[in-house]
Amino acid sequence: PTPNNLGMRKAIRQLDAAVNAIIERRLADPLPLGAPIRDMLDVLMDQTLEQPLSRKQIRDEVATFIVAGHETIASALTWACYLLGRNPEEAQRLHQQPERASLVFDETLRLYPPAWVITRRSLESMEVDGFEIPADALIIVSPWVVHRNEQAWTNPEHFSPDRFTDGVPMLGYIPFGAGPRLCIGRDMARLQGAQILSHIAQNWQLRPIHNELVPVDASVTLRPQGGLPMRLKRIKN
Repeated sequence: PTPNNLGMRKAIRQLDAAVNAIIERRLADPLPLGAPIRDMLDVLMDQTLEQPLSRKQIRDEVATFIVAGHETIASALTWACYLLGRNPEEAQRLHQQPERASLVFDETLRLYPPAWVITRRSLESMEVDGFEIPADALIIVSPWVVHRNEQAWTNPEHFSPDRFTDGVPMLGYIPFGAGPRLCIGRDMARLQGAQILSHIAQNWQLRPIHNELVPVDASVTLRPQGGLPMRLKRIKN
C-alpha cells in the first residue's frame, strides 16, 4: 500500500469508470443489423462474429487504445521538441523542409522510445544465441537498449534524422515492436506525429530553459523527469 500503488489503483478505477461508461452508452445505442460500421467500438462489440469478444475483452481493448493512443504520442512529441530545441540547425531544416518531419519523428522514437520496454512470455523452452529460455519465462526487450547499440547504429547517441533516409537495420529499430505482434497503431502514430511536428516547426521556435541533459523518468512510458520547460517564440510567416 505505497503512495504510488494507491495512486495507480485510483487511476485504474477512474479509467475503468470512463471505459465502462463508453461501453454502456454504445450498448444503449447498438449498431442496427446491416448498418455501416461507425467506429472501432462497433467492430469490438460485433456480436455476429463466430467468437464475439467478452465484456472484459472489450474493456481491455478500449482501455489499451485510450492509454496507448495519447500517452505515447504525447511523450514522443515532447522528446521531439526537446531534441529540436537542443539542435536548432535541425529545427531550421525542418522549418524549411516540412517533409523532413517523418525523419525527425522516427529519430526521436529511436532515441526516446515511449514504450521503452516490451514484455513477452515464452510458450515453450528455446535456445537463442546460446541462451536457454525456459517455457513460461517472462522475456523483457528494451527498445532503448537496442536503439543505442553500436552494432546496429553508427554514433547511436547522436541525434541524426538523416540516418533514416536509407532505411533502418532489420530489427535494430523497434519502437513499435516487431513481427506478428507489431503495434497496431504504428502507421497512425507515425502519421500523426509527423503532421503535428511539422506544424510546430512551421510556427514555433523552440529553446530549452537550460542546456543540461534532461533526466529520464522510465515509468509506464518514457518521460522527461520533472517535465520539460521550454521557451517558445512564434515564427512570423
